[in-house]
Amino acid sequence: MKKSLIILASLLAMHLHLHAQDIVNVIELSQGPGAYAVSNNITRLWADDNLSTVAFLHPVYPALGTTQLAYDLSINGGETWTLNIPVYDPGQGGLPAHYAQGGIYNPAGNTNPELAYYTWFALSQDGQYLSGIHKLDQSSDPIFNIWDGVACSGPLSFTINPLSGDVFTVAPVVTISGYDDSLAVSRGVFNEATGNYDFSQVLLPLPAQAEGIPMPLDVKISFGPDGLTGYISILFDNLSDPFAAGGGIYPILMKTTDGGLSWGDPMAVILGGPDGLPGIKNYLMDEQWHILWPPPQQMPRDSVVFQTAYEHGLGVDMFGNPHIGVTIGVSGIHFDNPYEVIADYGFGATFHIYSQDQGSSWIARHVTNNKTFRGCNETLCWDNLTQVSMNMGGSVMALSWIDTDFVDVAENTLPDLWCQGFHVQSQNYSEVHNVTFLSDIWLEAFMATASPNLLTGNLKLIVPFATQGISKEGIFYPVTHRYISDYTLDIWVGIQDPSVFSPALSVLQNFPNPVSSVTSITIHTALVSNLSIHVHNLHGQQIKLINLGIKEPGSQIIQLDMSGFAPGFYFYTVKANEQTVTRKMILK
Repeated sequence: MKKSLIILASLLAMHLHLHAQDIVNVIELSQGPGAYAVSNNITRLWADDNLSTVAFLHPVYPALGTTQLAYDLSINGGETWTLNIPVYDPGQGGLPAHYAQGGIYNPAGNTNPELAYYTWFALSQDGQYLSGIHKLDQSSDPIFNIWDGVACSGPLSFTINPLSGDVFTVAPVVTISGYDDSLAVSRGVFNEATGNYDFSQVLLPLPAQAEGIPMPLDVKISFGPDGLTGYISILFDNLSDPFAAGGGIYPILMKTTDGGLSWGDPMAVILGGPDGLPGIKNYLMDEQWHILWPPPQQMPRDSVVFQTAYEHGLGVDMFGNPHIGVTIGVSGIHFDNPYEVIADYGFGATFHIYSQDQGSSWIARHVTNNKTFRGCNETLCWDNLTQVSMNMGGSVMALSWIDTDFVDVAENTLPDLWCQGFHVQSQNYSEVHNVTFLSDIWLEAFMATASPNLLTGNLKLIVPFATQGISKEGIFYPVTHRYISDYTLDIWVGIQDPSVFSPALSVLQNFPNPVSSVTSITIHTALVSNLSIHVHNLHGQQIKLINLGIKEPGSQIIQLDMSGFAPGFYFYTVKANEQTVTRKMILK
């Protein structure tokens, strides 16, 4: 009743606005044993654009807790689904799987979804890990492994390297006394002889540097389309930001340029203070500033510690640059609560923080002030759950988060899913959309999760999302997971309308990919251009050159013949005057 009155009052007060985006289609997936069984902001949904395949990992109902795992599978881009495919049962000799995450492993050159695999990873207890794999055609039983490593705290971060197919997870190392000043990076390499992943583990030092500092609050890992450049991002305070040290949380990144075999030293993103990011220091309006520090108090903006919330998203674009999606607020250190974030009642904002020089400098772009921050139901709480997804070529990023569409709701208990796209080359943004507005899950987009990878359908970029409900009887009652099948970004992807985004050079991912002999590359130029295509192997050697000469502005499709070359990974670079775009291609 209360919810209905709030909705009616807000509609009458015109607090809602109609969006150009169509109402999304919502598909029911499997049931779960309760809302508590799914953790915040972890990788449960995975889309593979090469296979038009989507998979969703979840605990099994009616089993209790996280004792059994299954995945739901679609091999037609999320339109229809096979539900509850068993992948792990501890009754067969295993242990409970905590913070389970997973994705699709597609062997190089494969175009048949049935020949791909679903693979997953979870924490168990006392330094034991669980991992498993299952062929998507279900021609064999699922395989699971229990192996020993260092004890870690969840949730962990999970990804699959797009070049090598290696699985990577990262989590903070813990002992009985707390955080142990390092991250555990687990790497799984697919073993063709056994049809399974072989895992190894390394520790990356990340000292807290002082007493009383909370352990890392969130960790993410992501690789760029080339599979070589990647980042680990940690929300933490290791005193590397001298202005926020001892009172605020900020992103700290480690970089790899060899596909995750080695990682560089930690580098902090300085949010506030004299050396902070202007977009962050100035996002609060003067009226909000005076609420926090009423006149005659004078608090210069350079004197305020800003910090992140407690979870974030990470992606890596086509140029190897990191993109972070996160809620930013004022640090509670100003009100005697260090590491607490003041982010509710409109004081928190969704930010896109990214680099154009692989982490040497940073840009903070204010996306929107959030109306709410945290929502709770019984003992279960969630925040804005900011995430980052990207297309296969790394030219488009999608930021998503949950927030209400009402201005008079104090807590994030009527969440909708929101999204904004970013075109890397043109540096342009789409509009912010309420994805779930008026849909079947309007105001009920609890625990929303986005696939790290976008899908391409009808020349549009589809952002795969899944949410879950919360039973009116409580968080320990069964819930239904739901999939959003048709939310598209209003970003031009290379062929259709270039009026919104028209950089000097745009290149659509070649199709088909993987390639058997001939593939098509669609190129759009905004200016008269001297065009050429350069193909290189993994060693950087140029193996093919196509000079197209002077071309008028517009779109054209070029046929690239790769007959006679050995199967494997290749890169092609399209040059238009001084502009270049490089993409990855698989030859089978």
